Amino acid sequence: MQAFDCDLYMDLMPLVKDGAASEASRAALEAHMKECEMCRELYDTIPETAVEPDESRVKKTMEKIRERYHHSLLALGVLGVLLGVLLTMTRNMALTVAIFPMVGLGAYFLWRSRSLFIPLLVFSASWLLLSLRDGNTAEAVGWSFNYAYACLVGVLAGGVLAFIFDKIEMKSRLLRTAAVGLVLIPVVYGMVVVDINIGGNPMFRESVEIRTREYMSGEYSGQSYEITEIRSNTPLIYDYTAVVTLADGEVLELHFDGIWPEPVIGE
Repeated sequence: MQAFDCDLYMDLMPLVKDGAASEASRAALEAHMKECEMCRELYDTIPETAVEPDESRVKKTMEKIRERYHHSLLALGVLGVLLGVLLTMTRNMALTVAIFPMVGLGAYFLWRSRSLFIPLLVFSASWLLLSLRDGNTAEAVGWSFNYAYACLVGVLAGGVLAFIFDKIEMKSRLLRTAAVGLVLIPVVYGMVVVDINIGGNPMFRESVEIRTREYMSGEYSGQSYEITEIRSNTPLIYDYTAVVTLADGEVLELHFDGIWPEPVIGE
């Protein structure tokens, strides 16, 4: 509840004043008011009431809070899938490695155990959008599977975080941050460290090799050559250099800065 905006905290204020809010809601509001002077001043203007709280108002307010929360997460999830598809096969497509786990994480807090079906929906939506955009249904399957897998990682991370927060008393913000880091560090490790160790994304490296051969067949048709090295210049980004040695000993370096542009030749 700490992520709610001021409008939602304002909806909680009358319930806290009435004593109808839960202990967690009251604690969240108090924590928010310590940092928000506007809400603190507004809370002080609300009169105390000695009457029984209006159950219909309590129910209506809580439904309103849940509706805003759900709509926000759902909108972010849809936006994440669309953004991930748009970034596919671009220089910044590595951002999808972070986008889709976040979609899964949000889905877990929105639907809990039912969020296990979300990776399937991500796969279907990604495959459809990529197929319509590029017309290559076979290639779309591979990308969609990767996105669904990344989404599943996010769902599982959400389950771990929920377990930690539910089972362990964590009032300290430092402890909460440490718990989140405990879950996300392996994801960051997989994104950055592993990419560096293997010298880049295997799918990107294969693409660079194909593009190198296409370039050499056009510009150096009939000449013998060997691709002696393919190196990643920037982790997670499509920024690669292919080193080509010609039969006469000449060495070419083809720099690929993005999937679609022609390579830049350097020595």
